[in-house]
Amino acid sequence: MRGQTTLRCSRRALSRAFLPAAECRDTARLLTPWMRAQSDSFHQAPTPCRARRHFSSSSPSLARPRPEKPKSLEERAAAIQAEEQLDRRYTLPDYMAKTGRDRLPRDHEITDPHIMVLDGGAVEGPLATRFVMSKLTAGESLRMIQPYKPANHKEGTPAVHALCKIVDIQEEYKAEKERKDKKKKESKPKTKEVELSWGISEHDLVTKTRQIGVFLEKGFKVEVVLGKKKGGRKITETEAQDVLKKVRHEVEARNGMETKPPQGDVGGVLRLMVESKVKP
Repeated sequence: MRGQTTLRCSRRALSRAFLPAAECRDTARLLTPWMRAQSDSFHQAPTPCRARRHFSSSSPSLARPRPEKPKSLEERAAAIQAEEQLDRRYTLPDYMAKTGRDRLPRDHEITDPHIMVLDGGAVEGPLATRFVMSKLTAGESLRMIQPYKPANHKEGTPAVHALCKIVDIQEEYKAEKERKDKKKKESKPKTKEVELSWGISEHDLVTKTRQIGVFLEKGFKVEVVLGKKKGGRKITETEAQDVLKKVRHEVEARNGMETKPPQGDVGGVLRLMVESKVKP
């Protein structure tokens, strides 16, 4: 009997492996009730190799321990602040004081993972800094204009990401050059003073009037001061008038003109206000 059962089971296994499903069903109808019961019990037995594993996050060996939530608002705020302090990539308001720089970071100096971006008058973000840098063209630069502001949980204010601006390098260079030129012009004195004595020689007079001409070409107003030289000889009124005439002639020859009436006395201290006829 045992040999017959083994033979029939082997026959059934071969039929399942090599016969189509329809023929297997037909073969199953021919089995005796006892053989069908033995077959069902055989297929219902668990197979170790097909066992399914279930990974649960609540498993003690796999689950990560969750920190306990602070009970009070002060503890919760302290915990959040501690988490923020762990990320040192953000540029804080004391950046320039700590680094000794006179500007905020730019381009690849920016370590903040996320920033707000000002481009074309509109603010977008927060955006990933790497993403923003990847969108810049060869002539553009990313400049931080406001640093990261941490959250203040006592006042109830959230954190504010650093604000950066996309600038055109060439336009920025032109604007900076114009600003420096304007500052340089404003720092220069608008009026130059040239002193001459009534007893000046012909050679010194040419030298002084040449200096006046240089100032006039640069756009300065020139105040010519004629006076007595200490320890010099006494000059007559006729000689003083002759010197004044020569000074005015040289100023005229260098495109200069008097803008105000002379102040003072001939032979004493006389002041002439002169400026160029041609604007620079």
